[in-house]
Amino acid sequence: IDGGGGKKRVEVPFLGRKAIFSIGAAEIARKTGCVVLPTFMVRDSNGFNTLIIESPLKIDQHGEVNETITKLTQSFVQRLEEYVLQYPSHYLSFLALRRFMTEQEGDSPFFN
Repeated sequence: IDGGGGKKRVEVPFLGRKAIFSIGAAEIARKTGCVVLPTFMVRDSNGFNTLIIESPLKIDQHGEVNETITKLTQSFVQRLEEYVLQYPSHYLSFLALRRFMTEQEGDSPFFN
């Protein structure tokens, strides 16, 4: 959801600003009814990684399509914010990649 890929995106609040997130996973989940499990990789001070798998995001299968996709994306982003605030260094390389993709590849900027 927070990757730079995909053509369709939605703008949602993130860390006090508006940011653009891919909606591919949300579209698939809405169409198929599959479960979306937010996952986060956290590196400890010894260099070991821990994969954290959170509880599923809720999906409204019967709501209006765009509203459902936006709400699902926002649900993920709210959880992502918690990890970025707790482990900001883990997210810096992603932000650097998004900036590079904007400047060098003409991709849309992450923050609006």
